[in-house]
Amino acid sequence: MKDITTEVYNSLSKQIIKTNTLLKSTRDTYKPAVYPSRRTMPHDESTVLVGNALTSVVDAGQFDNRISYQNPGQDGDIFTQSVVLTAGSYTFHVLGKVDYDCAIIDWTLDEFTIGLGQDWYGATANNVEKILDIVLPIDRNFVLKGTINGRNVASNGYQMYLTKMWFKQVVD
Repeated sequence: MKDITTEVYNSLSKQIIKTNTLLKSTRDTYKPAVYPSRRTMPHDESTVLVGNALTSVVDAGQFDNRISYQNPGQDGDIFTQSVVLTAGSYTFHVLGKVDYDCAIIDWTLDEFTIGLGQDWYGATANNVEKILDIVLPIDRNFVLKGTINGRNVASNGYQMYLTKMWFKQVVD
């Protein structure tokens, strides 16, 4: 076995010093992730936890030309979306369609309640936007959950015709 010569040793030492300097400068300039101030979630990308699969149809009268719904809808249906948000005040928007067979829905974001008893029953109308407010104390990945929780006494079903949901930070 040969001894490392002084020249090889010095060369390796210089490379190690350069590498450590590079690593240190990379750490010094690292910045934490910047979370978006708004996030849109198309309903056709929701994950169904309880109930029938989502059906998506073309609806030329609806913004984005689509509507998605669990077919058939039932009391207790649950769907979710994952969303990364930073702490702050938000408006939560839901774009969908009201109809004579629509249900009532409860919205939660992990342990935070966004709104309970949002009623989507009514005379048929496209592009209905419903808005709720929520304040989040922490930054993280959340799970948005929509749970069908009954229906208007005049409704003849448990449908929820939605296009998309989104969060918009009150102060961008």
